[in-house]
Amino acid sequence: MLNRSDMFLVVGLTLVGLMMGLMLVASFASSARRFFQSARAQKGTNRTAGSLMVAAGAFLVAKG
Repeated sequence: MLNRSDMFLVVGLTLVGLMMGLMLVASFASSARRFFQSARAQKGTNRTAGSLMVAAGAFLVAKG
């Protein structure tokens, strides 16, 4: 059975882990935002999205 100090430890470690995860996500989002603002990255993203749409269309046509 968990006593009071064990519960505080569990809650504290959970909060620290969640905050570290959120900071990692925020850091990745910030760097991704800076990367995707360049014209070269936008061009690559548009080409990738277009290729996926063409592939999906070809799949649907082939499926009949």
